[in-house]
Amino acid sequence: MIPVDSGHTDAIGIVRFAKEYIQKNKLEIPYGDKGYCVFDSAPISNTNIKEAFNLIEGVRNKGLDCIFSNPCFEVWFVLHFGNVPHGNTAEQMKHYIKKVLKEEIKLADYCETTDIYHELESRQERAYISAKQLYTRQSQVYCVHSHECNPYTDMFRFIEHMRELKERNKG
Repeated sequence: MIPVDSGHTDAIGIVRFAKEYIQKNKLEIPYGDKGYCVFDSAPISNTNIKEAFNLIEGVRNKGLDCIFSNPCFEVWFVLHFGNVPHGNTAEQMKHYIKKVLKEEIKLADYCETTDIYHELESRQERAYISAKQLYTRQSQVYCVHSHECNPYTDMFRFIEHMRELKERNKG
């Protein structure tokens, strides 16, 4: 996995950058290469979220996909410890994960740039299962790629892709 900073914070800017990036840097799709746009709902800065998903849809066959979370990526982190509260804003969710991390793993300080991978790694299966269950529940009521579907995260799809690659490369 090679993270690339798009220099954008809005979903449409991220997707446009990614489309250009994968055109310039040919992906080896048969070998599992894939580009992911990671963004969250952010209704103020991502007012045209549907347009961003439409842009991705046109190039999925070229290896572009997304990891979408609502209200923020921290939904994925919370799922490592249990269910996610419904209807929170991004700020409320970030405050909630700080509280959970402080209680569960004694991490006193958390901000968006804190590397907590090692603290979460042993709980990943729980988060994966919870994210799939969240998808099942939310998709019965909402379009999951919308501002209304809160909470939500596509992170389980990325985990599935990585597991498929690992399994394929075993032999």
